[in-house]
Parts: sequence; structure tokens; C-alpha cells
Amino acid sequence: MYDTCPACGSQDLHDSISFRAPVFCNVLYKTKEEALQATQGDFQGTYCGKCGHFFNRIFDQTLLEYTEDYDTSLHFSPKFQVYATTLAQHLISTYDLRDKSIIEIGCGRGDFLRLLCEGQGNQGHGFDTSYDDRQTESAEFLTFYREYFDESHDDISADFIVCRHVLEHVDNPLEFLERLRAVPSFRSDTVLYFEVPNGVYSLKDLGVWDFIYEHFSYFNSHSLRVIFERAGFRVLDLREAFGGQYLCIEVECGSGESQIENLSLERNLKECLSGIQRSFKEKINQWQDLLSTPKKEGGGFAVWGAGSKGVSFVNFVGGAEFLVDLNPGKQGRFTPGTGLEVRSPDSLLDREVAAYIVMNPNYKDEIAAELKVKGIEASIMVA
Repeated sequence: MYDTCPACGSQDLHDSISFRAPVFCNVLYKTKEEALQATQGDFQGTYCGKCGHFFNRIFDQTLLEYTEDYDTSLHFSPKFQVYATTLAQHLISTYDLRDKSIIEIGCGRGDFLRLLCEGQGNQGHGFDTSYDDRQTESAEFLTFYREYFDESHDDISADFIVCRHVLEHVDNPLEFLERLRAVPSFRSDTVLYFEVPNGVYSLKDLGVWDFIYEHFSYFNSHSLRVIFERAGFRVLDLREAFGGQYLCIEVECGSGESQIENLSLERNLKECLSGIQRSFKEKINQWQDLLSTPKKEGGGFAVWGAGSKGVSFVNFVGGAEFLVDLNPGKQGRFTPGTGLEVRSPDSLLDREVAAYIVMNPNYKDEIAAELKVKGIEASIMVA
């Protein structure tokens, strides 16, 4: 049980939504039986009245072990490829990332690290306990470590640090950042790029399918800035990206002035935080009512996207026939908690379902085009 805000340290905490769910959304199983037996965990959503940070107050990190079975790769989507490529080009240009040593903490399959290094003369060092060399093309400019990054790797030069969609998983993010700040090889001009899900998207825009056990923290721009400044970093840039779904922060190791005493949450965010429990239940009930219609007409529905959003959706709402995903590593496997099969787009048949539920609005046009090419006529609904 956490008694203070992990971002700003305030004790002004308020409990809201609670549920029980599989501890992993991004681990799929070889059999339906295994999927139905997946480990569950309790989620007690709590928000800070000072900085607006939202987190799971009863989070238990010991339930989570990140192995090669953990897969969050989005690079099979053309839409996401454009985003990642554009981001890499921005970082290369802004920080002159040429002939440099780049460390990525939580590199996944190494797709983004490759974008930063290939053709630039950079040497990339990727750290991730879930790294799977069976799904990664080797390159002389990339070195991967199936372990966590810490001060013991001080022999690696740190010209630039990347850490994308990791901080929200850490149960003590301030300590994590403070330890990172203290790594001896980090210079005062070493720049770090962090990317996390935008908690405001989940709260204000009711992207409630993003509430998953894997994520301890749901940052907003206030709480993200505060925690980096408390850890001793100076904020260079802080912005939203990917249709408002991500928060991106660029910092350097030089100390900056903390804004913690001047925090003032906007009224809309305060209202969303205080009303999230009601809104969460209402949205689930609305979808359960809505999706009962196509089933009565002789066809069920399928969920497009077997990542966090899709797995949460089928656990919260129920009733799906199957899920669809572009990632070959997920196809033929089964979702935790519900035991639904994940299929490839090539396996779909016309009129097999009445409606496809698109889990991320960013991919709606991409999915519609895929269905059109296959001659499949079905409704598309955005969750």
C-alpha cells in the first residue's frame, strides 16, 4: 500500500476505480487452458490531489517477470512505423546523433534503437530482460543485453539515453530516475529521452482500456515534469505525441528548478479524476449494451489489436469471438483471462463477424483499408 504520491510526494491521495485483471496483457499463451489460468492481480486506482498523478496503490511488482514471452512491439503497423521513424529523425537532428554511443533502456526487440543507429555511425546498446534474439536481425552496430541497465554498466559511454514505455512499469519511479541520474558515465550534457502513455488520454478522454496491471503509473504533464525535476534533471522539452496518447520528455542531467510548489491542476482534469470511477463503469456498460446488437443480428464482434487495449477490452466487456493482430508473434496464441484466439488478417473471412472493434483510433484508417482489400464487409467501431 502506497501512502504518498510516487511523483510529487504528496499525501493528498484519493482512491477511485478498482478491479481484478491478468497481471500481463502483453504475454499471450500457447493454449486456451494456459490463458484462462493466467495470474491475476488487484488494481486500486488512486489519484494525487496535488499533481494529478494516477497510480495503482496496491501494485505488487513481484507478480511481474518480464521474459522473452513479453511482446509489445508495434512496428508491424505502417502507421506506427511512420511515427517511430519521424521521432528517430527528430532526435538525430536535434541532438546531432551521429558517431555517438546510444543506450536504450527497455529496448524490446530493438526496432527503435536500430532506427537511431543505422546509417548514422552510432553504436547502440539495448537493455531488456524480455529481449528475444530470435525476432531480431543482428547488426554490428547493435549490442543487446538481456538484463536491466544499472551503474554496473558504467563502461558504456552514454552520449544519449532512450527509455520508451518503461517508467510507467516501475513501482518506485523516483528512485529509478535518481539511480539513473547517478550513473558515473552520464555527463552534465547527457540528454535522455523518455516516453510514457499519457494518463490524461486515459482519464479525460476515457481511454479506459489503458488501465492495466502492468502499469503502476499514469503520468500527466504535471506529474511527469515534477518527478524528473525531483530526481535532479533539467527539462528541455515536454510534449504530447501520437494523437495525444503519449507524453514525451527530453531532459539533461544538469539540475533544474523544481516547479512542485507552483502546481495548479486544470479544472477539467480535477473533474475527470474525481469522476473516473463513475465514468469507467458507464463506459463498460455502454459497450456491453452496444455490442449486444450485432450478436442478435446473427454475427458477433472481433477486436482488432491484441495489445494492452484489446486484452483489457475483452476482459472488461466480454463477448468477443476472437482478436486480430498484425504481429506474427501473437497470432495463434490466446489472451490471458479470456482465452480468446488471436488471428492474422489473412485468416479473416467475409461476413464472419458483424463488427470489428478497433482498439486504437490511430489505426482505424489502416484497418479499414486492410478489410477493403480483402473484400470484407463489416462495421468498424472505435473503442
